[in-house]
Amino acid sequence: MAVTDEEIVDALRQNKFSELSERMTRDELLKFSTRPRTLDEILAMAEGITGKPPDGLKAPDEYEHALYAVGRVYGPDLLVWWDQRSLLDTNLLSKLLCGVWSLAELPEKIGRPRWIRWFRKTGFLSNCGASQPTKPLRVYRGCTHRQVRHMAWSDDLRIAQFFANYRFERYGRSGPKSFVYTALIEPRGVLAIIEERKGEREVIVDPRFLRDIKRIP
Repeated sequence: MAVTDEEIVDALRQNKFSELSERMTRDELLKFSTRPRTLDEILAMAEGITGKPPDGLKAPDEYEHALYAVGRVYGPDLLVWWDQRSLLDTNLLSKLLCGVWSLAELPEKIGRPRWIRWFRKTGFLSNCGASQPTKPLRVYRGCTHRQVRHMAWSDDLRIAQFFANYRFERYGRSGPKSFVYTALIEPRGVLAIIEERKGEREVIVDPRFLRDIKRIP
């Protein structure tokens, strides 16, 4: 008998998916591993690790454990769910925001306005001791032309060059062309400065305050 969606959610909620997987066929396991998680599954994954419903968490470390449970792909979705229920006060959001952004595979999939609102609510953030600039900051981004007004930039040209080359290596000549762009971001447009794994330094910006955007030859 095929495993139902309800059984999957219950198993995730009880942190017993490994037991349920023994009943699943190879095709069922393949389908589960390759399809996006439903919201019910995301919430169940969080509850399975914390032992509490996602709307019953109290301490910041409980929220962090829940985010760890859902992984880098679904962290932003869980943050949205909490936000929609007014569970994120400014202090809690300040503790979570940099980590969720830096780990997310595609952070802007939940919408740029939402991220900007969150960062405006907390004020400037940094996980590496950086201060908010007091004058326009030169930043760089490796991307396609259509992606140039996204939020993730760097103040290190080498990082932008790496991402431009990475996209070429990943998609080849048949994919969209990537270039290195530079711009000035006004101080009020710098939302956060985050140091990620491998020493990558990311400048999170409100794209409305980017100016003098140019492609580097």
